[in-house]
Amino acid sequence: MIRDYLEQYAKHFDIWPLIRFGATVTQVSRQADATGWRVDYSHEGQSQISAFYFVVVCTGLYSNKPHLPRFDGQERFQGEVLHASDLHDRSRLTGKRVCVIGFGKSATDAAIESAAVAIETSIVYRQLDWPVPPFLLGVLPFKWAMLNRLTSTLISPHYRDLAPLPRLAA
Repeated sequence: MIRDYLEQYAKHFDIWPLIRFGATVTQVSRQADATGWRVDYSHEGQSQISAFYFVVVCTGLYSNKPHLPRFDGQERFQGEVLHASDLHDRSRLTGKRVCVIGFGKSATDAAIESAAVAIETSIVYRQLDWPVPPFLLGVLPFKWAMLNRLTSTLISPHYRDLAPLPRLAA
């Protein structure tokens, strides 16, 4: 259903010919002038470079075969390596020492769930990226629009019952 909608959208707005199915992305990096992203990829046997204002990273949360990166010494690791799509509830994290790799939405969700039931939760990420533009509509500073008392009364808070944090000894 979602796929049909996206295909219809891409065809309606004539962006279907711009999509490169089966391409292998080899590198994504910020443009030197920080106006967008440089994407290095291969498509139909040819290496190519393109520039984009935005990049969407799809980690395979709903795919049949999620991508799990390999790391040096993985064969000696005696713990369990999970993909975010494997976390259907907190039970697999209960009583464990958990290390979440990444700092995107799925990683943050996993870390929050882990913090509630795991012995220890650590987050490891390469680079912290603030996904919110500094200016809304190119004019209004984000912090003026969102980080004020009026906005905090208009937007309902989202709370989740988490285990209480341990008190530090005085």
